[in-house]
Amino acid sequence: MWKGACSVREGRAYGRLVANPDTIASLADALWEAERTRIPISPPTDQHPDLVIDDAYAIQTHNIVRRTADGARMAGRKIGLTSKGMQELLGVDEPDYGVLLRQKHKAAFRKNEGASLTYLPFMDRAISNPGPLGTCASAAIINQPNVGIITTEGVSRRPTVVGDAIAIHHLCVLGLPYDHRAFDGVTAARFLAYIRDALQDRDWEAELA
Repeated sequence: MWKGACSVREGRAYGRLVANPDTIASLADALWEAERTRIPISPPTDQHPDLVIDDAYAIQTHNIVRRTADGARMAGRKIGLTSKGMQELLGVDEPDYGVLLRQKHKAAFRKNEGASLTYLPFMDRAISNPGPLGTCASAAIINQPNVGIITTEGVSRRPTVVGDAIAIHHLCVLGLPYDHRAFDGVTAARFLAYIRDALQDRDWEAELA
């Protein structure tokens, strides 16, 4: 499964891994513990900048095996980043995918009244991107294990208030259907506002140059 060899697990062939088995297991354990304790950690690439996409899938597989051993059943797969625009935004050149699991228990839906903004990225979530089709507003149905799905709608030039003036800007609607059993509306609203502010206030031209 590791660099120099090639085998198949969970439907993907691994043959380009950089990390060794101990590193893969250690990173998977760290992500597992972060999800269990709801305490954020830095991205694995901060500690291991040489990680490649196959390393990421190997880490994912490590925890999928752990979940299935704990009673979860594979229910399907989820493909993300199918839009070229989203790939360019996140600096990747191919879609990604994950495994949808049907949990044996409802522990994933325990209400976390103290959930913080930084907690949300470690929850099971997805992005739906109907925007290239020119949509205005939509809401995806949430399936386990997802507890929230961000939707990005079509971008178009529209009037908006800027200070005391009305100006024309490129605007779109951001949506976040979420499972209220996992976190409350205030947390969801703060997270969505964080995404909105990052999209409209950061200098993306400079960052992506």
